[in-house]
Order: sequence, then structure tokens, then C-alpha cells
Amino acid sequence: MPALRPLFLLALLALAPSCSREPDEKARQRIHAAGYAYSVDDFLKAAGDGREDVVREFLAAGMNPNATGEGGRTAVSRAAGAGHGHVVALLLAHGATPNAATPEGQTALMAGAESGDAQAVKALLAAGADAQAKNDKGVSPLAAAVLAGNATVVSLLAERAPLSLDHALQLAAVKGHTAVISVLMDRGASPYSAGAGGRTPLMFAAIHGHQEAVKLLRQRGASVTALDAELKTAAVHAAESGHDAIAAYLSEPDRSADPIGPDASVQRIAAVDLSGFSPAGLSEFAAAARFQRYYPRTLPVAVEEVQDGNASVTLRVMEGGEQTVSLEPGSEIPGTGLVVESVERRMVPSRYGQGRMVDASEVVLLDSAGGRRYLIVKGLPALMGEGVAQLQIPGVENPVEVASGDVFTAGSLQLKITEVRPLAVVVEETAAKTTVTLTKHDE
Repeated sequence: MPALRPLFLLALLALAPSCSREPDEKARQRIHAAGYAYSVDDFLKAAGDGREDVVREFLAAGMNPNATGEGGRTAVSRAAGAGHGHVVALLLAHGATPNAATPEGQTALMAGAESGDAQAVKALLAAGADAQAKNDKGVSPLAAAVLAGNATVVSLLAERAPLSLDHALQLAAVKGHTAVISVLMDRGASPYSAGAGGRTPLMFAAIHGHQEAVKLLRQRGASVTALDAELKTAAVHAAESGHDAIAAYLSEPDRSADPIGPDASVQRIAAVDLSGFSPAGLSEFAAAARFQRYYPRTLPVAVEEVQDGNASVTLRVMEGGEQTVSLEPGSEIPGTGLVVESVERRMVPSRYGQGRMVDASEVVLLDSAGGRRYLIVKGLPALMGEGVAQLQIPGVENPVEVASGDVFTAGSLQLKITEVRPLAVVVEETAAKTTVTLTKHDE
């Protein structure tokens, strides 16, 4: 009996290789039975076809989940681009790399964003896919989703790419995707942001003739008086692009669409006494201060009347006590640092009054210190093209208003507002160069 033991062990060793290969061989047989060859190309094809069952067999047969085919695409990318999120999740669970990219920089997350597959995008983000990556054309996953008009995927990606929201809003305006515009603005994109040539989202929508997008942006606070680098408004761009109905809509004063500004009790932070609040550090300041509202910053002037012949304008000035002044072009508005550069009396037909004419006279103002120009129109608030925040600070009875660049003191802290966005205010302690972000509270 002892002599038989070596022979038995040799028999087991001889059978072992066959047994270890058996699962692979059976998986390959099932792959062939499903109409696929055991090759990288067919592995990628099965992923693109959404054949989760066949992809499982490929993986069981020993296929590398990160195998690449022509063009450097992986199975994850093929599945994501074809909208098969269940296959993406399977591949990631078996070790597929979420950030593999083609030579052009295209990633699976970009492919999933373009296809609009929320399941694929969620799985990739959970696996660590880079939401900030860009391909060689500068397109990010968020931009790909915006261009494709996939509002659900845009919502998923917007949280991972907060610094790209304004550019994404401009792209959405170019394409006229109203659902995407709403999502981006809900996530913190600013209607006052400017892209190439100083053009705002409203200008991009007007240029491309997207009337519903124009209306939505207007209702969400976009300024019709903003000027680009060529000193053109959205209405001018619409007219030059042949979109007369949009140009007419943007040219008439419409107070019902204007955003609500601050209460009269709100003061700029530089004019407020903060001696009653002495935080021990920046974190204590952030914990105590509350970001309540975001709204457009306005100039302290309003057009009363432009005289016939454009010789002068009567303005109401709200700086240092309200007053009314009559000025000629070239004159400085008292106490504001603003110069009246040009005036034009304009009468336009009303959309609401059976064609009656309404006064939409225009005045261009020049900031003598910064060199920036502003267009103000009779019947509209004088928007500066940027947003401000309303903060509630302990020890101060009324809310205060802050804008980017404001410097102030709270106790021993020297503070500066470095950024104001619809959902966030960034505050810096100038001595330590540390920052905190105040997030907007629901009103």
C-alpha cells in the first residue's frame, strides 16, 4: 500500500493543470456560443453591446479588464459611451481603471457624460474618476454633458466641478438647453459670468437665437444692460444675428423680470461698525456669519430723462443722500466717480401696451478710476454686472453687503472677500493667507 502512494500523487499532479484550466475553457466556450471570439476586440464589442453576461465570461476566462483596442479605448469607456452603466459597474468591480484615457485624453467619464448614462457616471465617480479632467480639445466631463443636453448627468457632475460652472452655463446658453441652464444655476453658476470677449450667458443665447433660454436667463437675473468688450448688449447681438423678436424682447424695460435687490437697511460692510463682534479666529468668524442672499450689485444712479437732442440727462443719485442732477456728456456724477460718457433718447414699442411707445433712453457711464463702462436704461436698475452677498454678522443689527475685493476688520482679524458666488462667499485672513467658505443658508 505504501508503494502505491507515490503513483497516486503523480496522478493528481498530472490532472492538476487540466482542472485549473477548466473554468477558463468553459468560459471561452460560452463566449463562442454567444457569438463572440475570445479576443480584445470582441471583449470591447461585448461591453459596447451591453452584454453583461458575455463580459462576465470574458473576465472569468482571464481577459484583462483594462485591455485596450484601436484608439486606446477600454471596455469601461465603450460601455459608458453606449449607455450601459450596469456593464461599467461590473468592470469597475473587477478592477477596471476609472481614469484610463485615450491618446486624445478621452476618459470613460467623458463618454458616459456624453451618452447621458447616469448609472455609468455614478459608478465612475464612486470609483474615483476625475471629474476635472479635460481631453485635448479642452472638453471636461461636465462640458460634455452640457453640450449633449443631459441635465441629470450635469447635476451629478456639477457638484464635483464647482470652478467650471460658469463656463458650463455659457456652453448651455450657446446650445439653448434650458433644463441644463436651470440645473447649473441651482448649483451656483452665475448669470453675470463673462466668457470670450466679455460675453455673458444671455449674450450667447441671444446670438444663437434661443428665445426660451433668453427668457429663462432674464428671469433668473441676467442683465440686459451688460456690455461686452465691444460695448454691445445682448439685444444688439440678437439684432445683428437676425433674431429680431429676441432683440425686441431685450430692448424694452420690463420691471417684472428684474431681480430683487437689497432692503434699504442693508449697508456696504465698509460703512458698518463691527466693533461688537470680535472672533478669536477665522473659523469662529465663519461659524458665526451667515450668508443669506445673493443679488446683483447696482450703481447708485437711475435715469430720469434724456432731453431731446441728447444734450443732457437728468439722473437720480442715491449716493450720500438722494438727489436729482442734470448733466451733459463729459460731466462727473457728484460723489460717485462716474462720468456721463454718452446719452441717447430712445422710444421703443411696448409689448404690453398695444404698441404704445415707452421711454428706454440709454446712458453710458465711465468709471473714472477703473476704466469700466456701464450702460444704464430708464426703467431698469443700473446693474454692474457682478453679484454681491448679504451677510448677517453678530453684533450688527441689520444685514451687510459684501462684494469681491472688500476689505474689513472684525476684532483683531484683517479680512478680505476674495470671491462672491451665488452659493458661496470666500473670506481670507490677509495676515495668514488662510481662507474659509461661507455657504448660503436658505432664507
